Amino acid sequence: MRIAVLKRVIGLAAAVASVAILSACGLSALGQQPPTTVYVLSTAEDRGMPAAAGNPAVGNQPTIGVSTVGFPPYLERKEIVTRATDSQLVVHQFDKWGSAPDEDFTRTVAANLRAMIPTPRAVTPPFRSELPLDYEVRISVERFERLADGTVVLDARWNILSQPDGRALTSTSAQIRIANVSQSIPDVVAAMSVAVGQLSEQIAAELMPFKRLQQKVS
Repeated sequence: MRIAVLKRVIGLAAAVASVAILSACGLSALGQQPPTTVYVLSTAEDRGMPAAAGNPAVGNQPTIGVSTVGFPPYLERKEIVTRATDSQLVVHQFDKWGSAPDEDFTRTVAANLRAMIPTPRAVTPPFRSELPLDYEVRISVERFERLADGTVVLDARWNILSQPDGRALTSTSAQIRIANVSQSIPDVVAAMSVAVGQLSEQIAAELMPFKRLQQKVS
């Protein structure tokens, strides 16, 4: 089902990209710069994934904190970055993220976990003392871009910590690949969203067996 959804998203994105290219050509002929297009990562819910069943009563919800503690410096900019070669980056001047890329990444993982785990309480920093965490997921992103061969890569490591004691429970890494992605920026962003969704699924699978989470959702 995920592949079918991605194909529909990419098909629509291609049509949008075609219109944008034609508009850009017209503006170039007039000596004007093309308009800037702004993007955000889509969540599992945006792509039609149903929410996890069995949400507990409001006062009994487990709370999961999600933070991104590492992000490649060359990606920490508003412009979307892809690779032309293994050692050459392309900065897309007129295709930008709607917020800081690491913040959008964190927001998307948290939203995905809310859909994948039977708790609506997956929160991002700043964490509030009146909403104490049961667990915290700390993610370090090592690579997250489209390569010259058309592969979108997401290499990340994450730790799950018990809170409030901060005891490390797991340390895991993932290397996610989405192949055959066109150079169209809408297609690239759609594939990056799918990659974040796959990472979120792996994190959710690690979280579910933990005792406090099981006790609170039962």
